[in-house]
Amino acid sequence: MKLLSDRSRVAFVPMEKYDIDIELARTFPAQTCQRWCVMPFDKMSKSILVATANPFNQQAAKELSQATAFRLLWYLVPPADLVKNIRKAFR
Repeated sequence: MKLLSDRSRVAFVPMEKYDIDIELARTFPAQTCQRWCVMPFDKMSKSILVATANPFNQQAAKELSQATAFRLLWYLVPPADLVKNIRKAFR
């Protein structure tokens, strides 16, 4: 994960230590989040923090940006943590 974070210049976030805003995640299309394995997890001012396991997925970025007027800030997370939280949000 560190190598991927360094290469992509996307910050790493340990989701298990973060207080995830499940209600915020549910305001985004579940199909998009599940298909691309991405999850909005917090909001700061006019930005939405989004967890991803693949920081190079431009289609996911495009689809999520169409669902909000806010700026998206991407964070790298381990795939297993991300899948677990997506399942919790969109069960």
